[in-house]
Amino acid sequence: MLDAIDCLMITTNIPSRRLLQERAVQSVEDTSEGLFNKKIMAVDVMEGIPFDPMEEPWVSYIRKGWGVTAGPCNGHRAMAYNQLRGLAEIKSEYLVYCEDHMKIDCLPRTPDDFIHCLNTPIAGRGKKIGYVCFNSHIIEENLEGVDETVVQLPKDENGLRIKYINNPDNYARFCGNYFLIKGPAILDEYYLNFPVCMVRTQDFRTMLSYAMYHYNGIGIEVGFTKAWFDTGLDLAYEVAAYTQLDPYTEMPITFSDFHMRGTCRYRNNDLESWHDSVSKHTDLPKAQDHWNHFF
Repeated sequence: MLDAIDCLMITTNIPSRRLLQERAVQSVEDTSEGLFNKKIMAVDVMEGIPFDPMEEPWVSYIRKGWGVTAGPCNGHRAMAYNQLRGLAEIKSEYLVYCEDHMKIDCLPRTPDDFIHCLNTPIAGRGKKIGYVCFNSHIIEENLEGVDETVVQLPKDENGLRIKYINNPDNYARFCGNYFLIKGPAILDEYYLNFPVCMVRTQDFRTMLSYAMYHYNGIGIEVGFTKAWFDTGLDLAYEVAAYTQLDPYTEMPITFSDFHMRGTCRYRNNDLESWHDSVSKHTDLPKAQDHWNHFF
């Protein structure tokens, strides 16, 4: 449907993830009244764990208007295959993609607001926003004790990053929503990141397919970042971080301020979002093992 907005959440049927999953679903419900044309939940079915969409918790999600699609969880690319499984059910022009270990704090209030945020040229730049990160973690501060062998981001050795996020000229405001427009000063391997994003559906498909073909064996967010530039999407669009900070009244800000005032709760700014996979990854000897586990 032209201009429609859909939501895709990926999840698993691991029983220990159910509370996080329910929290994630409720956060979508609480922030998206009247926003989505369709809500799809793609489920990685783990070997040896029963799955029946007509039993709880899946039947409750279906009653709330979610469509549920499922398939076997196979190999280190299971997450990417689950994304593809969910995307097969998506027909909209725009997409909110999310995972089951997060909590969305806010979304644009209406479909018109959402589309306006992604279709209005940014003053002074000319391009529109093409990818919105709800995760505003732009530098590694290890704020919640995540082992730096898991996620390593550049340090702000020359001070350019802190200057960048404290410059109001690097922000845009659409329909009451504030976005940090990213740039070379904060470019890193996680320039595009999860666990929540707003994006044009076709661009998400393009990046996923390209990264799966060209970048087997690296982290999925790293693959998306590489695909963004390799496919030329950076020439047409900007990448933004969706923030709850008002850059025009709350300066100066620290990295911690920016990190904690993102528009989603997830493993690096909310201990309640931790799950078994995160705990296991903190024991891994190097980041490459973590990446192979996911992509």
